[in-house]
Amino acid sequence: MPAMHRIVVDAMGGDHAPDEVVQGAAEASLQLTSAEIILVGDAAVLGRLLPRMRHDGARVRVHHAGSYVEMDEKPAEAVRQKPDSSLVASCRVVGEGRAAAVVSAGNTGAMLAASAGQEQIAEEKIRIAVENGKGFGHFHHTAYFIACAYALMKKPESAVKWLEFAADNGFPNYPLFE
Repeated sequence: MPAMHRIVVDAMGGDHAPDEVVQGAAEASLQLTSAEIILVGDAAVLGRLLPRMRHDGARVRVHHAGSYVEMDEKPAEAVRQKPDSSLVASCRVVGEGRAAAVVSAGNTGAMLAASAGQEQIAEEKIRIAVENGKGFGHFHHTAYFIACAYALMKKPESAVKWLEFAADNGFPNYPLFE
């Protein structure tokens, strides 16, 4: 029997959250047979949505978080002011070793800020992102976020390397780099 991988999903993050995020997690629970999905967000809201969707109830669970980070909030400020947000709680679950990965379609800057200080985990996630991203058409976006992660880890050489890669490979904001 394959090992079970726990994946934390910030159910409240993103433009179409929580409905679309929960729908994606429900579908993933049926297809990813070696994954357990932990939806983090308002348990009452998630508890109303999940039963309406086809999913594997043995591999999806809910972890309550009392608030969420808006897309337009200042990242570091949001993380400091909302330690009970779904985004911060999602990162905390991974940081405590209770899950292998976290996924959020929410505020990217806040996600990076919430993950800061966990360099060993970040380095491993970057390695996996690079390995899995080879050949993916929009890898320049991933490269940009890898640059941001290295900048937060105070590793400027690596940050610049990945920022240059992103710009050279079509990242849409490249004129800002000049």
